[in-house]
This record gives sequence, structure tokens and C-alpha cells, in this order.
Amino acid sequence: MKLNSRTQFINLKKGQWIENENGIFEVTREYQELQSAIGLAEVIFDNEDGTKYHLEDENPYTTFYDVKGSYILN
Repeated sequence: MKLNSRTQFINLKKGQWIENENGIFEVTREYQELQSAIGLAEVIFDNEDGTKYHLEDENPYTTFYDVKGSYILN
């Protein structure tokens, strides 16, 4: 499903993955109204079959416009 609305953005849950031209990312912090942002960290796969991965540094101030048009993977 493509992320096209603020409602979809606000409803993203911790642990969900999204993908865009910059890579795959995991939601690390749910929507915070005060900042109008979520926490997001890039997923880096440690092996070829994708069973092991780690997260890069979190961006705690990811806005809707930063990820608009991304695909929600789960």
C-alpha cells in the first residue's frame, strides 16, 4: 500500500516497515503530535537471505512529507 495521506502516516505503528527509493525503514517511534513526526531508522540487512538485520541511527523527526509516496510493507 502506498503512503499517500496524513491519516496513513499518523496511523503507522512501531515496527512497521516502509520502502522508498532511499531504502527500507522501520518505524521506531509512533506519531508524536507535538513534532508532527515519527521516528524512523534505516534497515540494513546483515546477510543475503535477509534473516538478520540491524537498524541504523534513528531520525526522530521524520515528517509526512519526508516519506510521502513510500510503500508500507507490513
